[in-house]
Amino acid sequence: MMSLFPRARRLIRAVLMAAATGLAGACAFYPGGPLIVAVDPGFGEIGTQITVSGHGFGVAQGTAKLSFAGTSAGTIIEWGKEQIVAVIPPQAASGSLIIESDDATSNEYAFVVGSSATPLIIEALPPSAAAGQQVTLTGTGFGSSQGNSTVTIGGSAVSTYSAWSNTAIVLEVPPSAPGGPIEVAVTGFDAISHAFDVAPVISDVQPAAATYGDVVTVIGSGFGADAGSATIGGANSSSYLSWTNNVVVFNVPAATSVGDGSLSLNNGSLSTAGAPVTINWQPLTTLDGLPSNNTYDVALSATEILVAMWGAGVARTADEGSSWTVFNTADGLPGNNARAVELKGTDIWVGTSVGAARSTDGGSSWSTYTTTEGLGNDYVLSLAVDPTSGDIWVGTNNGGVSISVDDGASWT
Repeated sequence: MMSLFPRARRLIRAVLMAAATGLAGACAFYPGGPLIVAVDPGFGEIGTQITVSGHGFGVAQGTAKLSFAGTSAGTIIEWGKEQIVAVIPPQAASGSLIIESDDATSNEYAFVVGSSATPLIIEALPPSAAAGQQVTLTGTGFGSSQGNSTVTIGGSAVSTYSAWSNTAIVLEVPPSAPGGPIEVAVTGFDAISHAFDVAPVISDVQPAAATYGDVVTVIGSGFGADAGSATIGGANSSSYLSWTNNVVVFNVPAATSVGDGSLSLNNGSLSTAGAPVTINWQPLTTLDGLPSNNTYDVALSATEILVAMWGAGVARTADEGSSWTVFNTADGLPGNNARAVELKGTDIWVGTSVGAARSTDGGSSWSTYTTTEGLGNDYVLSLAVDPTSGDIWVGTNNGGVSISVDDGASWT
């Protein structure tokens, strides 16, 4: 029995070798993809020959390619399972050296096109952060200590560093940073940059309760140097009085939902978390230009608001209450005691205590409808427009409901 084990081991080894040979012939890379372990030299000028060592490169190049920060090496001198010899191509730049084919990609290996001391940022972690948070830059050529070298984020100088070495910089995002990119200027070299976003943060909202049209001031950081967007109570504001990296001032838009809500800002890349804010009702009274506070009905369209008032006719505003136009008996209404108002397209319908009225020219002239024209009673209490047919329904005092299918020409 013991003599069978060496023979069994040889048989198993032969089967595994045959399987490996078949697998290698079937695809360019081993399962798991290629792995770059070392590059010699680890830097070089364009035209320099380099040797890439590792595992799983494939027995032949096939359709695979070796790339320098996205630029493929055109000259491959040798390609084997564990070694590739290539020439740094024209237009190659410092960055990630990778091997890729149709179905596999290697790890990224930092490579400097240029001298060994040329700075290179490989990664910023996290890729976005708020003011006061730490960010770690990894790469090479930063220098063993900071010295006179500097880092800026969106042009704003970083002043707080936790660590500085040739391959890593740990820094704190400054409050004045408006956004990316992040830039490292190592003494003796041109500045290098890397993509980075500053996360906006709201620290205060003044006032915390407001109403339509009020001025709201938002204080924080990372809002960006250029205007982004503000959302308050579900409505987007486009009326910015000022926008800076740390302070945004705007008017509360009319479409804002009343009640407890949230306010958020977007700097063009990232949005803040919602800050709590309360939107209150805004009363419109005679102090705001209404001719009377004794109001009975309101009609709305996308461009105007109409209010029916007892004793004062109808008032219309096209600027959310900043100014009003009044229609009464002097303008052709049958009476000033208006109980109802309705819009049918651009036509205005008004119900008064002495009949209904319709204007087709924005209130410049009016047609009157009473019992003479077929209304059940001259005292109109309510109006409605059928959204499907456009029929006019008029509710009267002790006269039931009157309906017109032809804009008042006849009534049933």
